[in-house]
Amino acid sequence: MLYGQASQADASDRLVGLNFEGPPVPNQDEPEVPVGDLTTENFSVIYDDENDQHFVVVDSTAMVDTFENDTDYEFDDGDEFTANFTVYDNSDLVDDDATVTGDFDVEDRDAELDTNEDDEIVLEAASEQEVTGETNLAPGTEVDLELDSDTSGDPFVKRPEAVVQQDGTFTATADFSENSAGSEFTAVVTTVDSDDYDGRLVDASTDPVTDTPDTDTATETPDEPTDTDTATPEPTDTDTATPEPDTDTATEGGDTATETGTSSGSGPGFTAALALIALVAAALLAVRRNN
Repeated sequence: MLYGQASQADASDRLVGLNFEGPPVPNQDEPEVPVGDLTTENFSVIYDDENDQHFVVVDSTAMVDTFENDTDYEFDDGDEFTANFTVYDNSDLVDDDATVTGDFDVEDRDAELDTNEDDEIVLEAASEQEVTGETNLAPGTEVDLELDSDTSGDPFVKRPEAVVQQDGTFTATADFSENSAGSEFTAVVTTVDSDDYDGRLVDASTDPVTDTPDTDTATETPDEPTDTDTATPEPTDTDTATPEPDTDTATEGGDTATETGTSSGSGPGFTAALALIALVAAALLAVRRNN
């Protein structure tokens, strides 16, 4: 079981202890709050079986309240505290008392909303409008916003909620589909002591519509033939002789046959198939002569 920090006199039955030490106070003992004073409802011990580690999770609000009630100390932004964790030697974990410490700072809760260059929040008069911001609240904390109309002709109050992400950002979504472009509003984060932000609505953007050509339009075909006759030239009487490719030319003085290729494979009557046959015939001839 986890106890508060114990003195050496009453530590005989303690296994571990945890306390929080505040900044020095002139002419006073150093303020501290044992975790045992927080009551078990305000802290829990979590065991990480995979890494054989223990974590103590403390409700910081309860710690602040206890600190202020027990020590008459008031927290200020920027105060530094020390968490002091001790394992006593009457446990099987250590041979002697072992203590580790960790420092942490106190910060006032804060949140800021994102604006444009004119320090305004500009949203569309449409649904699913996002208001984004950043805070020092812990990830997973719920943030409440209020968007209150300043235009008498378009009264509204929107109260969207958001959840703080791991990087400290948050996004709240509001519906303005029933409101008018040109309306002005004031935005504030009600979860913290936030500044006020000016905002306004603009016309909802629309995606451009691309006209699709009518594919059913029939192409008109003239019923009457044209009067212009195109004369077809008569073929000439001159016959062009196509030379036969000489594929069997060989060098007599040697054993190597020389293949004679054609200058073009596009002549009349000479197709790719015939060219392939000619090359094969030359190769066979070369083989026969080598034998």
